[in-house]
Amino acid sequence: MKRIITFAAVFLSTQAHAQNLPPVTPKPAPLSNPLLPAPIQSGLALNITPDFSVPADSVGMTNPVARIEYVVADPSNPSRRFVNDTNGTLYSVTGSSTPTPYLNIAAQNVGFITNYAPAITGFQGIAFDPNFDGDPTKPGYGKFYTTYSAANEGTSTQALYNGQPLTYLGNNPVDHVTVLREWTATDPTAATFSGTSRVVMTIGAQDVGHNDGSIGFNPTAKPGNADYGLLYVGIGVSGFNDPLLNGGNLANPAGKILRINPLQGTSGQPYTVPASNPFVGVAGAVPEIWAYGLRYPQSFSWDSKTGTMYINDIGQTGPEEVNIGKAGANYGWPYREGIFATGYDYGVNNPSDQNVYPIPSTDTGAGLTNPVAEYDHTSEYAIGSGFLYNGALMPQLDGMYILQDIVTGDLFYFDPTQASATQASATQQAPLHSLALDINGQPANFVDLFGYNAPNALGPRVDARLSETAGGELEIALKANGEVYSVTGAVSVAAVVPEPSSLVLLAGGVMGLGAVRRRRAG
Repeated sequence: MKRIITFAAVFLSTQAHAQNLPPVTPKPAPLSNPLLPAPIQSGLALNITPDFSVPADSVGMTNPVARIEYVVADPSNPSRRFVNDTNGTLYSVTGSSTPTPYLNIAAQNVGFITNYAPAITGFQGIAFDPNFDGDPTKPGYGKFYTTYSAANEGTSTQALYNGQPLTYLGNNPVDHVTVLREWTATDPTAATFSGTSRVVMTIGAQDVGHNDGSIGFNPTAKPGNADYGLLYVGIGVSGFNDPLLNGGNLANPAGKILRINPLQGTSGQPYTVPASNPFVGVAGAVPEIWAYGLRYPQSFSWDSKTGTMYINDIGQTGPEEVNIGKAGANYGWPYREGIFATGYDYGVNNPSDQNVYPIPSTDTGAGLTNPVAEYDHTSEYAIGSGFLYNGALMPQLDGMYILQDIVTGDLFYFDPTQASATQASATQQAPLHSLALDINGQPANFVDLFGYNAPNALGPRVDARLSETAGGELEIALKANGEVYSVTGAVSVAAVVPEPSSLVLLAGGVMGLGAVRRRRAG
């Protein structure tokens, strides 16, 4: 199944956006923030309470030391959850117990890169086969999957992993390797992992950041459904600017959502490609591609009732966007960022141009899928994970898509019924509503409480990630302090009385809030 391909900047005439559009000269003046309407104040605050704390990793990193990413539910045991630390450890949590190490990837002799650009590399993705601890006679039993960063064992242009050429090299010298690995537990109900593992796919990463992200199985696909057991893999464009236009290049897996059957094929292939994938049989196209035109689809999720897929795509200059996942969809990057044009859309191949512009008058947007919601960088930085809420604790938000900014931890929601992703004019994005934060009855925000100054950061950050429980409720993991918080309800902001000098009891002790304030989120 090895596809040892080195990519040139190839554009398929039947698929690449803007190839046949005449360049617009001169290029107009760039747009500046604020680009988009400010989020509407919802009058709601989310109640959160401490759930559990992940211990500091032992690799000797400075603050934050427990770089937790996502909380993932055991598909067969709702009381059991797993949380990955990008430093390499996967923890198991049952009920409200203390997390216990389940698997330390860094100790498995798999080339894992420890303490290397820790904010954007390491143990990034975790997904459990829907039959992980289900029926031992059925495929997928005991299997789960991880993505992580590994050292390139070869040269920058002849990259190797485990002594083997990579599945996909990319089109620039390789900085490190993104590895998709399958783990098979002998007893999936055991407290710690014991079993075997194998490589499923390896992709060359041309830069330290914006590479692998979420992986996941569609939780609404049941046995007999064509999507059951198929693994979705988010891959970013690798680095900034995308000068080789990877996102729109179907000959390259970067800037895409991939979909594969991760189980070993009957003829020994490390995985197989579903025949229903939209680009199977298209000359020159990577058949694993399910959707493209994305910059960094670090997170995605499904509506547990309808099966609708939502893809959160991290922007570069301004817009952070939420997209509806559709097979074969082109979301516009690198020609578009949200509902705006990049310099590339004007025929200007200038990688240093990080501006956004009005959409060219010659551009009809034909073939593009527009975002259903977006926000800019007026006071936020990067879109994190999000979920269509179908839980029981917050009836006020039933059917709303709730999302969170990674850097600030600010929370928002929108009503998907108010959006249209089909119009060429790209004018019908759903309005965002801000959600305030309430901890133990006191108004607060994550940056005030837990913000830290990361190297090369623009300011304090918390590195927040939303996750969803088996029952459809929400949890928030913070790299800033290694804590996971449960969202326990929503209250009217007017019902919360600010006490700026109050103390709030949090996991691990009493923390002084200082000048606690309820900050406008957008």
